[in-house]
Amino acid sequence: MRKSVFAVLVVLISFSPIFAQNLSTNFSNREDVILKSLKLSDTQISQVKEIEKSVMSEVRADRANIQLLNAQIKVALLPSTTGPDLNAIDKLIDQKAALRASVQKALVASQAKLVQIIGQDNFDSFMRMHHEFFARNRTMARRATFGEKSEDGNTTGFGGGVLQ
Repeated sequence: MRKSVFAVLVVLISFSPIFAQNLSTNFSNREDVILKSLKLSDTQISQVKEIEKSVMSEVRADRANIQLLNAQIKVALLPSTTGPDLNAIDKLIDQKAALRASVQKALVASQAKLVQIIGQDNFDSFMRMHHEFFARNRTMARRATFGEKSEDGNTTGFGGGVLQ
């Protein structure tokens, strides 16, 4: 059983860079359009991009560690001759909670910095545009899973890419 859990983790980890690369390319292009539409100065745009880059790298690392902790918890819960070690599982849950708090703190701190740089009105527009973009990407990913057609009539592939 532990071997099968490990095999699933290896497969998930091996495909994550492919998916992340496709999304990051789309994100970068869309990010430029969003920032230019807000009529920000070049200095503001560079500051916004730097804040996003730093917070996203921190959040990605914390989320990856949370996924690893989830896997460790599942492995610890597998049947064994001695039974699950509840103290060890409690420690893993505490670590997971601390990482989630770290993610939340990083996101709130970055939002406060962005409001200082671009103002509340631009920040509200910025967040609305981001949410619309990510909602569209989630829809594309779902369509790729089921082989549905996108708006342009193509069948979408893994991560929203077009299959030929």
